[in-house]
Amino acid sequence: MEEDRPQKELFEFKTPRRRYSGFAGIFRKAGIDGSVFAITLKIDKLVFISIAIIMMMVIVYALGVERGRSVKPKLSLEPMPHAASSKALLEIKPQPVSAATVTAVKDVVLKPYTIAVASLTRKETALEEASRMKVNGLEAFVMNSQPYYVVCVGAFADKTSSVSQKELARVKRFCKDAYFKQR
Repeated sequence: MEEDRPQKELFEFKTPRRRYSGFAGIFRKAGIDGSVFAITLKIDKLVFISIAIIMMMVIVYALGVERGRSVKPKLSLEPMPHAASSKALLEIKPQPVSAATVTAVKDVVLKPYTIAVASLTRKETALEEASRMKVNGLEAFVMNSQPYYVVCVGAFADKTSSVSQKELARVKRFCKDAYFKQR
């Protein structure tokens, strides 16, 4: 009689791997009775908790913005400690205004449009461009528009009038990118 021998399996299986226990090792605590208590966090739960925290932060931010819109600013009628006293304000004397300043202000109010020829960063270059325009018979000046110096030609009450359109066509012979601009 033959001896009974167990048949060897066709496929040898290794011992099963232990399941991933999450972050159990980090949160191990001993219980009252001496048993080990562990909090396990798996990746999917951690992602869910992160999303919930971000949503709560967005809600708190939105509520803060809404509260800020509804709060009225507090107006204080008390003078600031560094502000000048009212006596010092009464002692300020107005400076005389020159006739050239008055005519310049009237010109800006009555003729609010001009033709912008170039915007340059250096004042010297802008003045050179304005002098080149003056040589060609145009009424050019430089306007300071921080951080640029704008070379302008003429002053017009309306940018759609025939006079202003003719002047724009004349300026475009020297500078094809010229356009109307409010002063």
